[in-house]
Amino acid sequence: MKEIDPEFYDFMDLSEKNITVEYIGSVIDDIEKGQENDPKVFKEMKNKRYDIIGIRENGRIFQYLKLNGDVEDIQLENIIADSTPLTNLTKIFSENINRKIFVLNKEEIKYIITKADLQKGPYCLFLFGLIVNFEITSREFIKQIYDDTWENKLSDNKLDDINDRFEDLKEKNQDIDKLHCTYLSELKPILFKTKQFLSLCEKLNLSRTKAKDLFDHVSILRNNLAHSRKSEDTIKDWKKILNIAQKIPQITSEMRKEIKKRNPRYQKNSKV
Repeated sequence: MKEIDPEFYDFMDLSEKNITVEYIGSVIDDIEKGQENDPKVFKEMKNKRYDIIGIRENGRIFQYLKLNGDVEDIQLENIIADSTPLTNLTKIFSENINRKIFVLNKEEIKYIITKADLQKGPYCLFLFGLIVNFEITSREFIKQIYDDTWENKLSDNKLDDINDRFEDLKEKNQDIDKLHCTYLSELKPILFKTKQFLSLCEKLNLSRTKAKDLFDHVSILRNNLAHSRKSEDTIKDWKKILNIAQKIPQITSEMRKEIKKRNPRYQKNSKV
């Protein structure tokens, strides 16, 4: 059987260095100071489905007009630079999903980011990358602990499905082992029968119940992202999605530590 090395890489580090908030920000429209009560402004906001519009004074935006007519100052804590890593948005919106974040470009507010912008391609790609990395690491984690005995942890029905996939890929001359034919939902029962996995969840303050719920939400989100399906229940529940974006990298990192401890060959060519 061919031994397949997992392609370990630090996806968080990769994202922080290469994807900034500028890629998902929406250019903020603005009006001149003094137009706050102009009916034409509100008509245009409704037509463009804007909740807010910037107010420019002396060439700069310091305030914004809301659709209900209120004017609010832009608070310093809601301003970030366009060079801010996309990964930072997870923490920002976890604190308050309804925040409006204003993005500086050349020392001037140019973009606005709300929770709606998290549905754009770059952030969805970020989420999918985290989940795929988690899958790769989970398989190698299982392999290091059980070798080929992991099959004993699954029901006959699940094993039959995995064997069918494996045989199909072998016929197509694809170099792959049986463990790499497992779906995320099939990895779950193995991991939750593994004391090392439960220990690392406990280390991260995840009870067995919370860890299982997280795993289920990850599986749903993974399938929706992979097949470009935006399930209303999944995409709407940003609390669950942002929790995934925070917890999955932590679990992945802890599993890699265990893998490296068990197999020194990964210590030189993989980052945790």
